[in-house]
Amino acid sequence: MANLLDKLFKDFNTLLESDSDQDVILKIGKYPDQKNFKAHSLILNIRSSHFRLEISKSLLDNKPITIEEQNISPNVFEIILRYLYTGIINLDELLLMDTIDLLSAAHDLSLNELSTYIQEFLIEKKTRWLRESFVVILNTYFQQESYPKLARFCEKHIISNALEILTSEDLNFLNREVLKLVLKADFLAGEISEVEIWMKLVKWGISNALPTDISCDILNMNSSQIESLKEALNELIPLVRLFHITPEEYYQFIHPHKKILPKELKKDLIGYYISNQRTRSPIIPPRVCSVTLTFEAALIIKNWIKSNADQLSSPDIDILDEHNGRMGWKLIHRASRDGHLLSDSLSKYNNSSFVIAIKIKDQQVIVGGYNPLMWYENNNLFVENVRTKESFIFQLDTLELKKSKICRVRKDKYSSITKTLSSFATEVLSRHLPVQDLIIRRNPEFKYYCKTGGTYEDGINVGNFYAEDYEVFQVCAN
Repeated sequence: MANLLDKLFKDFNTLLESDSDQDVILKIGKYPDQKNFKAHSLILNIRSSHFRLEISKSLLDNKPITIEEQNISPNVFEIILRYLYTGIINLDELLLMDTIDLLSAAHDLSLNELSTYIQEFLIEKKTRWLRESFVVILNTYFQQESYPKLARFCEKHIISNALEILTSEDLNFLNREVLKLVLKADFLAGEISEVEIWMKLVKWGISNALPTDISCDILNMNSSQIESLKEALNELIPLVRLFHITPEEYYQFIHPHKKILPKELKKDLIGYYISNQRTRSPIIPPRVCSVTLTFEAALIIKNWIKSNADQLSSPDIDILDEHNGRMGWKLIHRASRDGHLLSDSLSKYNNSSFVIAIKIKDQQVIVGGYNPLMWYENNNLFVENVRTKESFIFQLDTLELKKSKICRVRKDKYSSITKTLSSFATEVLSRHLPVQDLIIRRNPEFKYYCKTGGTYEDGINVGNFYAEDYEVFQVCAN
């Protein structure tokens, strides 16, 4: 069969190269980069609904068939014409911008199958291209219904890499709609303060709303310039979590820009920070900035909690669907920031469920677990046995999340809760449990431990390891 198809492709390629019975002239490009091509109306008619319509117009007018396509370059059209005859196209040899031009031409010529193929090629094989040229890609294809696969890729990329985008030197070149989605992100993989986000937003506004020679100091702007900046930022400012900064930060960084704040928000901020008054402006929950988990990893854990199922959640669905709601997590402890003693942080959060995530030193692996129960205090020691089947221990491969593992409570056992998470024991309290599947040390110089098979199902066998850092998240109701 392959030999027969090869012969067919070769014959159609020969037909393209010959002058026999070519009855269509195609004028491609704009002067001075313009070139004429000849083709067979039968091939064009069958292969493209766009050309079918153009050919039918010429036949109605009883004129020679001449078709002009000024928005397509001759180089790109030569690739498309050969594809129309042979069904063969080699994208590996093209540069990114040539591939993008080819995608645009495929759309203009109603070659839907080719458009889909190019989008899939870019997403699956040229992700590095897309990341390196993310401004061009996001500005071009985000929310573009004509390119559904790339539009979806862009949305996922924005949500998953919001911090990377916020800290990029190219941030000021992003369009408003892309930046709006970036600012809506609730979970950031890394650290950035809300004040830093505010200052980056102001710089974006100045760069996009005012001439390049205008001073960045708002105190030196005239009323017209301030009004232009205010209009550019009007929809974006409420997305910054200004109610989750300190009064000192408000006075130093926000108050000098009071003229660009929406009137109602400005009034609410003053009342909130001066006299702790209730506000009419909605207070968006604080962002979660994690040094252990990516957004995709957090969603997998969240899906395990919600579905009580072993299988991994589908990133293609969850990243976009979950972003429509709030993450519902709150970072309450980070070892590198708050120390390795958990009791002081966790004692403030009774009646809550928790996720702990531990980054293994010198590896791209996270281990941790989920505790659905509150912390129970008994004589100042959190060792009262409480039973649950909903807790679990997990192992995440950050380079390939599909290899991640979850181990739930063994069917023949319940899970006891202690000072850490479910049967996750600290060094001091380990004697209270007959079996420890995950042990967190109070001294980071000692090795941690994770091996399931005691209280939890077999499946995770990390053994002893050093922790680079760990975080505890309160899982709040959405």
